[in-house]
Amino acid sequence: MRITLVGTGYVGLVSGVMLSHVGHNVICLDVDKNKVKMLQDKKAPIFEPGLNEYIEKYANTECLHFVYGYDDSIKDSQCVFITVGTPPKSDGDADLSGIFSAVREVCKYVNQDCIIVIKSTVPPGTCSAIQAFIISNGYQNPVVSNPEFLREGCAINDFLKPDRIVVGAESRESLDIMRMVYAPIINDGVAIVETDLTTSELIKYASNTFLANKIAFINEMADLCEIVGADIKTLARGVGLDKRIGESFLKAGPGFGGSCFPKDILALQKLAQKVDSDFLVLDAVIKANSNRPNAMIKKIISAVGGTIAGKKIAVLGLTYKAGTDDLRNSPAVELINKLQEFDALIVAYDPEGMPNVPKYFEKLECANSMIEAIEGADAIIIATEWEEFKAMDLVKVKDLLKTPIIIDLRNILESTDLEINGFKYYSVGKKSGN
Repeated sequence: MRITLVGTGYVGLVSGVMLSHVGHNVICLDVDKNKVKMLQDKKAPIFEPGLNEYIEKYANTECLHFVYGYDDSIKDSQCVFITVGTPPKSDGDADLSGIFSAVREVCKYVNQDCIIVIKSTVPPGTCSAIQAFIISNGYQNPVVSNPEFLREGCAINDFLKPDRIVVGAESRESLDIMRMVYAPIINDGVAIVETDLTTSELIKYASNTFLANKIAFINEMADLCEIVGADIKTLARGVGLDKRIGESFLKAGPGFGGSCFPKDILALQKLAQKVDSDFLVLDAVIKANSNRPNAMIKKIISAVGGTIAGKKIAVLGLTYKAGTDDLRNSPAVELINKLQEFDALIVAYDPEGMPNVPKYFEKLECANSMIEAIEGADAIIIATEWEEFKAMDLVKVKDLLKTPIIIDLRNILESTDLEINGFKYYSVGKKSGN
């Protein structure tokens, strides 16, 4: 099939490259000339494990082309995936201007039987509004909802082996085309959920909200564990082994971040408010995650002796999770900003996120390595669960530190090892100092 994707962010780029891998002829279109040039040179503008190898293999072949701007090259597309961003407005509602602009441009060039697939996360009712928008502009292209469920850091595997494929459509013909798009994956036994446009849109929001709820829940359980003397890691395992609950997303930490969860739960909250539907659980999740940075700052200040002014703090990890270079809504970013408000001297290091630091900090001292960051520090804060930090040489690290204090906000180290090596170790979900 001939397929076009509009937008080469995480979703559009991974989806486009992997659609070419499963046998389709794909065009990835973007209006960022520098990004397109980089991709034409077979260089990924984002870090995603394994992605570069696929770009190297397929870029500039009949399977995969990267093009700048809208033109007749997309004319014969059987479907066009819209994967542009839907950032939050100041009131939390999703900004859909990029979606409608992309649809308007696409319709100028494609044939009338080409389906417009909305892969971007959009509030329920958006696809119906886009269909009306297309018709009002004199076109007849059908609209399909096909939300994405790619996790940064393992997006390739998520595309090839998803838990499910969700498709919302208003015609059997559109569903048939979508089955053709995903046939190589469906044939491997992956379930496809076929539904209407609105239900499809809401499935994405419901999924992300439920997962955010699990994170907020385990974080508040961690707070309770610290007070009563329980162990959150063992608690999470004991709870997660219940097949009705599952172990995923039950890791206590500094709160959830990234490009999806914060944005999507705010958009869903805004929708609930618009239609006058109480969503008390969602309200609580948002409040719990908003409170998380202050709770972590309190823990950090207590661990270093009651004040952090003038103290050198090595922050290990800037991305919102390991396996990505993405700093969007990262808990580490907010923590650093708050620590700097208390006049702490921050030195930061992240294995992949350093190139994106200027987008989020006007002033931040950065190190070229973990060792460089911790040398002479009064304390280490582990803010992201990178494998490199799990494998740190404790003897060497202790010799480099001014005071042997580690505040592990991801619970990736073993307290016994640290105690044997003379560290003061503070984790999340245990009594302080344990």
